[in-house]
Amino acid sequence: PRMRFDLTVNDFTLNAFTNKYLDIFLPYTYRPYIHVSDVGRVIFEVVKNIDRTKNNIFNIGFDGENYQKIEIAKAISKFIPEIKINVTGQGSDSRDYQVDFSKLQKHIDVKNSFRVESGIKEVLDLLNSGSITNPKEDIYYNISPDRGGLTG
Repeated sequence: PRMRFDLTVNDFTLNAFTNKYLDIFLPYTYRPYIHVSDVGRVIFEVVKNIDRTKNNIFNIGFDGENYQKIEIAKAISKFIPEIKINVTGQGSDSRDYQVDFSKLQKHIDVKNSFRVESGIKEVLDLLNSGSITNPKEDIYYNISPDRGGLTG
């Protein structure tokens, strides 16, 4: 297991925790989110139900888990109400999409165990525990924060 602080929810939560500040560009763009534990459960169910899933391609995720960046910031503010949120319309990553997961649900009956808010709480619990002493270490990033690769 390895924490990733270069993913939007984790990055936002870390910044809110450490700086009490979020700088969000293109706040109304959508993206789908899923917890890694739910990904594992879905893969298990797809394999377990191979008779119904073979020869198919699925979007893995759950209805209701497409979020705008501003919605993630507001969810974080429920845990850290003193954060300041700065919204800007400009940014280098203009991806904006919502994904339909209905095909997956037609083939297997699996529900998500985690939502964005539960992931935020999980990251905050980890940070509050002190088990990560330097969250800026390269081990926590596939895209280095020093190289401007985060998606804010």
